[in-house]
Amino acid sequence: MQRFERLVRPRASWLTNDWVRVPIGLICFLLATIITLPIPLGHVAPGTAICMLALGLMERDGVLLGLGLLAAVLALTIVTLASAGVVDVLHHWVMV
Repeated sequence: MQRFERLVRPRASWLTNDWVRVPIGLICFLLATIITLPIPLGHVAPGTAICMLALGLMERDGVLLGLGLLAAVLALTIVTLASAGVVDVLHHWVMV
């Protein structure tokens, strides 16, 4: 736990102000909605991003919050590309 506490600590407080809670909440809601989609292993990246964002808010760690936002963008990209691939495969399968 002490090693973990050294990594996560209050820093970059301008990114953890009260005004940030609403946009982060909306991002978490979008990621939670994505988790419910039936995409194989599609819950791992959004779940990781939600955990990072929540931990960043709880510990007031702006750096971790920034990493969580980056993870959220990455999760959205992964799920979008996976969904597009599935739609493309189904389109070719139906059209044949």
